Amino acid sequence: LTPTIAGQASTIDELAHTELAAWIDSVETPFLALTKEKGPVFVGGISLGALLSLDLALRYPDRVLGVIAMSTPLDLPMWLKTAFALINLSPARRWYKGQKRWDKGIADPLGRKEFECYDYFPFKSIQNLFSLRAQVIKRLADLSVPVLMIHSTGDKTVPFSSVDVMKRHYRGPSLKIVTLEKSEHVITLDLERDLIAAACLQFIRKISFTSPINSLE
Repeated sequence: LTPTIAGQASTIDELAHTELAAWIDSVETPFLALTKEKGPVFVGGISLGALLSLDLALRYPDRVLGVIAMSTPLDLPMWLKTAFALINLSPARRWYKGQKRWDKGIADPLGRKEFECYDYFPFKSIQNLFSLRAQVIKRLADLSVPVLMIHSTGDKTVPFSSVDVMKRHYRGPSLKIVTLEKSEHVITLDLERDLIAAACLQFIRKISFTSPINSLE
């Protein structure tokens, strides 16, 4: 099941007026329906999708077998954290449009052609991201399901130090880190996508063979 996050695949204006609660609801509602019918599932995503997946696992651990977190923004570039703090605490937040996207975050030329994205990140979306990130990090020590974290050292959007944040806070049963070196941020469309697919399949098979899959009804 691949739900579309609220505000995505629409317009920048719609995204700019989308609340964090709508982001969460857009994945939570189909997740609850699916797990009610099928029982516990694996959840995963890339970037914002990874944060939302971690949030689901923290709130519904009995419905999640494992989390696949890719390019997860548990840390952010220092310039962005500084700029956000200054703008968010000043009158500038009323007129600041957002952060221009300078790069697609994909090293593979074929991947860049496939990837469609907005020209900039609305400030409302940045606020939502910071809020969700803070909420997840605050509860990360309570995460009780296995995690596969995949991140590239070449990610210019979300620093590799996000992996260190996970290592510091996670106290769960199993944390597998896969480090990429040729890819950038959108790793599922980048040069090492086959390696990612193999790692995800191995993770799912391993957990599936060791975890009882029971109906939640």
